[in-house]
Amino acid sequence: MIPAGQSLLAVTLLLAAAWPAAAAPAKVPGKPAAALSLRSPMVFYLAQGEPNVCGAGCDEWIAAEGEITKGTADRMRAFLKRQGASKRPIYFNSPGGVTSESLEMGRLMRERGMTARVARTIPLACDSEGSDCAAAKRSGRPLAARLTSSQAQCNSACVYAIVGARLREIAPEAHLGIHASKTVIMGLPKNVIIPAETRARFKAENQQRIRRYLVAMGIPSTLLDAAEKIPHESVHALSREEMVQFNIDTRHVVESGWIYDERISGSGSNSSNIFKSIDMAETGSAAYRKTILRLSCRAGEFLLGYIREIGPQETSFASMRLVAASKEFELPPPAGSVASDDAKHHYDVRFVRVPVNAFEVAATADRIEIAPGEGKPAIARLSTAGLASALSSLSRHCDQESPGGAALVPRQSP
Repeated sequence: MIPAGQSLLAVTLLLAAAWPAAAAPAKVPGKPAAALSLRSPMVFYLAQGEPNVCGAGCDEWIAAEGEITKGTADRMRAFLKRQGASKRPIYFNSPGGVTSESLEMGRLMRERGMTARVARTIPLACDSEGSDCAAAKRSGRPLAARLTSSQAQCNSACVYAIVGARLREIAPEAHLGIHASKTVIMGLPKNVIIPAETRARFKAENQQRIRRYLVAMGIPSTLLDAAEKIPHESVHALSREEMVQFNIDTRHVVESGWIYDERISGSGSNSSNIFKSIDMAETGSAAYRKTILRLSCRAGEFLLGYIREIGPQETSFASMRLVAASKEFELPPPAGSVASDDAKHHYDVRFVRVPVNAFEVAATADRIEIAPGEGKPAIARLSTAGLASALSSLSRHCDQESPGGAALVPRQSP
């Protein structure tokens, strides 16, 4: 199994290594030009995207990004009060912060029956260098945006906040990180030395509050035990199995939206791509394995790559087919599996060329399909959430005519 938040880039680059030479993408790590520091106090704002980007019938969500500081829970309460009885999902992107605030945030979400996820919200006004994102996010206006779980994080105290939501859904790429808490006593003058016994007592009381909170939220208190084993200076990314063990996200199949990833995509047509990933539980097992679909542009067509982590007993591969825009495309079986650099993981890797129009049309529908051979893991219906905006981002970096069309542009705010 590939731990959450740790090896997605490596797996995607493994797929690149197996790519036909003429289309092999360059490794171009990076980050968005207008990426903002998450060390600023958390801000809440409304965002709007393409249809169904945040679920069936959902194109508007709450973004919560930045550090959880003193007063964050009060700001969240005031923001939610202004939204009334809205059932919009909330997406976190946060390094953590003050635990007492995060517990109150979790209680607020539970009271309102909210759904919480982890993703980056990227307002369209912030895509270019030098834009004043902070002012736009504090304007009170809904912002036209795109949503991506790539490079998204909810760490430390943010984890305690998110488990308070009625429903927690953690995408395959999202980083859910835990570590030991650090006891900070606020309100004292500088240079005051706190006796070790006093600090230990405060820490014990804080841990008891966290335990009671976790139990009230239906989360095993062993989550805190696991966190306390990780030094505060480090962060442990929860694996999919651990998310199930701690009752955070227990889905058997977890699917990301379609993502244009700045870490991998570059400016040339041979290095531009979008992808979608799926974590799927093995039948009769607690283990999850990952599947990635990766779409790369070439002149006049797309090259679809399929990569699936296979089990140790799997030695033969059946034929598969992609169904998009009511058209079928064969994914012929490979001659053999592809091994990772450490040889601990093996993958079923395939390719098929697909006309651009097939994905343009698929972006306006609710799904595409990967139809597996008999007896193979069933990945039949895949959501097209995020496909329209991902195609738009991809088209700007391809040596071909832009897919264009209103269906490929996220809805603008009024």
